[in-house]
This record gives sequence, C-alpha cells and structure tokens, in this order.
Amino acid sequence: MNKILKASFILIFFSFSLLLFQFSCQSVADAEPALSVDEAVKPLNQIFYFKVGSNGAEQLWVANYDGSNQRAFLVLPENLNFISETVSVAPDGKTIFMTLNEVINSNTENTSVYAVNADGTGLKKIIAGTDGSGEVGLAAVW
Repeated sequence: MNKILKASFILIFFSFSLLLFQFSCQSVADAEPALSVDEAVKPLNQIFYFKVGSNGAEQLWVANYDGSNQRAFLVLPENLNFISETVSVAPDGKTIFMTLNEVINSNTENTSVYAVNADGTGLKKIIAGTDGSGEVGLAAVW
C-alpha cells in the first residue's frame, strides 16, 4: 500500500512539473531567437511518466505529446525503485538519466544516478550513493 501511495504522489508531482515546464518553456521560446538546423538538437517529441505494473514493478513509460503510442520504456528490477520525479534526457537524445533507490537489505538503501539508452536498454549505475549514509540526486543534464 505504501508503494502505491508513493507512486501516486510521484505521478501527481511529475504531472504538475510537466505542466509547469510547459508554461515556462513557452515564455522562454517567445523571448529567444530560433536556432538554426545545425544548432538545434533533434527533440524526442515524447513524454516520460511513471507507472506501477499489476505485479507491483515500477516502470517508466513513454508516449507521444498527444498521449498516443503509450508503451513501457523501462521496467525496474525488484531491488530498484524511483525516488524522484527527475528524468533528464541528454542533449543528443541518446541517453536518459534518473535517480533510483537500490534496496540492498532491510536496513540499507542507496540512492544513485542511473543511465539508460534511449531505446530502454542498458540500465547502469553511473554515480553511486554511499551505503545508507547519504543520497545522490540528479540536478541537470546539458
């Protein structure tokens, strides 16, 4: 039950942050000159969202901006779970970064930054948290 409440809170917060991001980007886009084709990074034109599967596994899903083409992007192993709504895409669009919590045993958890390929393969820990004595969080990717 605790995981469901936690996942629901994360989904609500993530939805709110996307809405806030959309509004802030529009005003910035109006104020800045357009980039040339060579300067611009090809956008993925997709949204990422969190979901808990029927088996309780936490998942990252992807869909088009209009909500079409929804599909599971990444199903986390049983010992990993999302602790933050932060998912960042590298400027080249090839790598996605996120903060995950790794449950080592009933008394020890590590918060670390993970990377996954843009096709959902190759999940790997890139910045490890320390055993129960601190947290690592993703701030930005550029």
